[in-house]
Amino acid sequence: MQRLALTLSLLLPATACNSLPPATAAQVAAWQGTYSGEAVINDAALPGPVCQPRVAIADFRVVGNQVEFGLFNGTIRDDGSVQMVNRQVWIMGRFEDGRFVGSMIVPPTEVCRYQVLLERGAA
Repeated sequence: MQRLALTLSLLLPATACNSLPPATAAQVAAWQGTYSGEAVINDAALPGPVCQPRVAIADFRVVGNQVEFGLFNGTIRDDGSVQMVNRQVWIMGRFEDGRFVGSMIVPPTEVCRYQVLLERGAA
């Protein structure tokens, strides 16, 4: 379902994508920092050899509107959303109020879907 939503968003006319107001300096400053937290499997029946039940996430860094986490990197859109992919692993979500809330999808079968919740650390 997430991939379908991603595909559909790419089909929107350019005017629809550009209709969001640009991020203010205050928004960009509010996103900056280093985030940490965890990804928790959405389906508790899947842990074990197929999916880890929890994945710790640290050093998820935001500078300006750029995100870096290991080999992942992306640009934060004006609405606070970001989509990143590395070796077919997707991380997507939104920054708001000192948090990043999103999801992570891990191949090979996309059966490992995680809810991601990260908190920005103290400056």
